[in-house]
This record gives sequence, structure tokens and C-alpha cells, in this order.
Amino acid sequence: MESLAAPSSPSRRPSLSPATGERELWGESPQQPRLGNHRLLGGSPPRAGRNRHSYLLLSSFANNERRRPAHLWRHDQNSPLTTTPRRPSGCASPAAGGRSGKTTHPEGHRAPAASPVRKCRTAFVSGVDLGECGVQLGLAGAGAPRFTVLALWLRRHSSYTEKMGEEANDDKKPTTKFELERETELRFEVEASQSVQLELLAGMAEIFGTELTRNKKFTFDAGAKVAVFTWHGCSLQLSGRTEVAYVSKDTPMLLYLNTHTALEQMRRQAEKEEERGPRVMVVGPTDVGKSTVCRLLLNYAVRLGRRPTYVELDVGQGSVSIPGTMGALYIERPADVEEGFSIQAPLVYHFGSTTPGTNIKLYNKITSRLADVFNQRCEVNRRASVSGCVINTCGWVKGSGYQALVHAASAFEVDVVVVLDQERLYNELKRDLPHFVRTVLLPKSGGVVERSKDFRRECRDERIREYFYGFRGCFYPHAFNVKFSDVKIYKVGAPTIPDSCLPLGMSQEDNQLKLVPVTPGRDMVHHLLSVSTAEGTEENLSETSVAGFIVVTSVDLEHQVFTVLSPAPRPLPKNFLLIMDIRFMDLK
Repeated sequence: MESLAAPSSPSRRPSLSPATGERELWGESPQQPRLGNHRLLGGSPPRAGRNRHSYLLLSSFANNERRRPAHLWRHDQNSPLTTTPRRPSGCASPAAGGRSGKTTHPEGHRAPAASPVRKCRTAFVSGVDLGECGVQLGLAGAGAPRFTVLALWLRRHSSYTEKMGEEANDDKKPTTKFELERETELRFEVEASQSVQLELLAGMAEIFGTELTRNKKFTFDAGAKVAVFTWHGCSLQLSGRTEVAYVSKDTPMLLYLNTHTALEQMRRQAEKEEERGPRVMVVGPTDVGKSTVCRLLLNYAVRLGRRPTYVELDVGQGSVSIPGTMGALYIERPADVEEGFSIQAPLVYHFGSTTPGTNIKLYNKITSRLADVFNQRCEVNRRASVSGCVINTCGWVKGSGYQALVHAASAFEVDVVVVLDQERLYNELKRDLPHFVRTVLLPKSGGVVERSKDFRRECRDERIREYFYGFRGCFYPHAFNVKFSDVKIYKVGAPTIPDSCLPLGMSQEDNQLKLVPVTPGRDMVHHLLSVSTAEGTEENLSETSVAGFIVVTSVDLEHQVFTVLSPAPRPLPKNFLLIMDIRFMDLK
């Protein structure tokens, strides 16, 4: 196995905030205006009274963009990548009622003659001492009701007491402090239907490459599996019930950092020689931490001022969009500790299933399309070209799954392949990939645990729910009816039929890319639909990006309409819909 050597020259100080004006959208064109910093299908700030989503059309570059000319799989023979080791603060009086709009006069101040003032004697409202406050009860004239302010006091301090009660409940949560030595990590898992708060008390620490802010509490929901690493030592506090929490000294973080350092050397060399930066593909079987390594490499790169592209080929996970899709995301800032990467204007393609094997030809075709669009972007964006990309793959590494990995490596012209925890896969890729592709074998983290099918299903449902309702329910989706005649629904790939029933000269694979019209019916209920950006059927719908997603909640055959749940109000931006095999039932 080769090794990753750290550079002899010191790396420059990381820049943790992105440069102004660097935000760019995939497929920006006059026909597709910039709609602001929103999630896929848009997104208003939470608690805006209603959801003000607007569709953000996500497509590839305009048709008039020049296409990338065919070229050989370029490489750098002198690549440096080698492989080694917040009681109120006193009793402030509220604003007075009536038309004057004057404020209350505190104790010791004399009220104006035109402002009749009553004294409220000491009162305890929900456990809060109001004191002997001078309260102006209104200037609406003699005999007018003068109870408004007291009601305001009652309401204000009641809500305050409720908040104090919540804080008191938080204090009842079990709290544990951990003192971490240098180059160790705290690993913990959150129990079902529980939440845990993490706080950095002293020192410095990070979670998957994102630095923690000192004395700030980070909340992790049920099922979260977290590893907090420190390079120099730190003090941490956990509040809440965890399934397990322990400190480990056995961690591969030094090897992961070494890999990042070598990739950064390749980027600097690409800058000097005006070449493209490294393209990294992370592969390995299921549950070895591929997504974690991708997140770590991306975070480290963006903290050094780079703008790498994250390519998601794992259709079962959907970290860029929802499960059943493939996409790419331009990374401009480190991932948020709780929410992950900011999903702003990603490029997303419809696949329709959580398993590549259901339509492997469509999977490979979308992979090639993603690579083509990324290459076009690199031609017009020098910074994106130098920063390169990090490709996450699915855990299917045998048979057609292995061939899909080789195809992805060829389509993206990767320079580095990081294999996690499987020597057999490492040796097979080293044998089948060109000699200039650096293949690196790295161990998985000891904190990686195997996930059950039920847990994976719950994660997928939560990911879809977060798409419609936002992180922890901060958005409000819309429900409206869509007429059958207003849309055209298709499914990519025809059902499998015996070879003897196929027309002469047609193979079974040809049906995998065929568009099959779908007649709306009751069997569509709970199915997810992708809203394609295609203008007509003459475009290849399978190679056209999507604007967003809706889910069918009911079908009325009598009135020829179906009801959908959508992140944006009506109407739909386009009338071409692609149905998924994935179902979502909004039970929460």
C-alpha cells in the first residue's frame, strides 16, 4: 500500500469565511433567473406567516454554452500525492395602552398631569414579582377600561415563566463532562426519541472538519452518531441521554488530514501550472464512513479558501437533495454542525429509486451527464476547476456496482481514488484503473457502526420530511390540487419483459431508458414526483435536471384532480413530472 506524505512547507492560515461575491448557481442563464439564497424549490425564513417558497430552477448550462471538447484523460505525472502515514432584568414597565403611545413611568418618577397613573401594589404573577410599579392604564378618557396593561403583564410574565420552566427541565437532563487529550475523539450516539446538547467548554474541537464554537450549545436529535475530535485537547459537556458515549484514542484522523494535505499540494501545483485541480472519488462497501470522509475533505478544503464541488452518486442517501436523486453542490462554506452543508442551488437529476441496480444504465447515464456538466463549469470557472471535486459513491462494490465505480472514475477523469476498509476493492481498482490514478487505502473510523434497514428507511423519510418542512420544521409546505390535464407524468424505464417478447433488434437495456407515460390513478398516492425543467418531450427528460419535488397525497378520479404537497405555492413551474418508486407518508 502506498503512503501519504505531509508537505514540507507549512500550509497557510485557514480562511473560515467565504469571499464576497463568490456564490454562483448551476445553470445560471437569462431563462433561469437567480431567485436568492433558498433551498431547492426556494425557501423563506422560518415563521414568516406562510411559506414564500419560489421554485429555483435547477438545470445544466444553457444550450448555447459551448460543450467541452473531447480530450484525453489528463493527468500529472509529478503529482505530490503519494501514499504514507439568553426574570427580566428588573421590573421594566410595558408600553402604555390607549392612543398616546407613551411608556409607563417607573417607581420614583412623577407622571404628567394629563396622564392619570395608578399604582399597582406588589403582585406575584406566575412566580414573578412585579413590584410597586407605576403603570399607566390608558388615556382613552374618563371611565374607559383600565385593565389592558395588567393583562399584558400577566401574559408576558406567564410566557416568561413557561420558558423558565423549560430551562428547569433542561437542568434535569443528565450532564457529563469529558476532558479530551490531544488527538483523541469523543464518540456518542443519541437514544431514540431523545436529544442531546453538546457544549465546548475549553480548548478547540471539530466535528467532521467543522470547528466548534466555544460556549455554544449544539443540539443533536435521536439517532445521531457524532465524533468530536480535538488536535490539542479540550473540555466538553454533554447534556441529555446518550445510548453510548466514550473517548477513543484510536482514530484515523491523522491519515485523513494527511490525505487533505496532499490534495492541497495538488491544488497549489494546478494553480501554478494552470491545470485543473484534483478530482477525488471515495469508495468502499456499505457503512464504512464514505460520506463522513467526503464531508471532512470538503470542510478542510473550504476552510483554506477553496471552492470544491461535492458530487453525490449515492442514490440511497441523498445528502445533496432527497433520496432517489443524483446531484452536485458547489461548496462555499464549511458544513453546519447540526444541519450539514448549505443546500443552495444544487444541480439535481432524477433517478427514481434508492438502489442503482434497479436501472444501472440510467445510473451510468446520469453519472456521465453530471461529469459533462461539471467539466463545462470548470471551463468557465477557474476557481472551481482548481478546487476540484469530491465524489461520494454508493456501497455496491461487486458486479455491476463495481463496473459503475469504474465508469464514474472514467467519466470524471479522477486523479485520486480513496478506498475505505477493503483491500480487495483497493487491489481491483489499482489493477483496472489507469496507472496515473492514485489509489489510496485508508481505514474506517472505529466509531462507524452498521445501520439496519429500518434505520436507513427512517433516515430517508426524515430527509424527505426535512425537504418539505425544513430543518426541525421551520418551513410550511403548501397543499393544492393539480388537474390531470395540466401535467404529463412519465416513468423512466419500461417494465422488464422476456427477450422473446421484445421487438426484433431491440435489447432489454434499451427499455431501461425508455419514457413510459403514466396515467394518474389511486396507485400514485404517497409517491414522490420530480418536477422536470424540460420544455418539451423532444428533450431527453432523463438527462434534464429537476426544479424540485412534490408528493401526491390523494387522487380524485371523479373530478380528475390529485392533491399534492409542495414546498412552493401553485402553479407548478413545469408540467413534466417524473414518478419515483419512493413513497412518503406524512405521519408527523
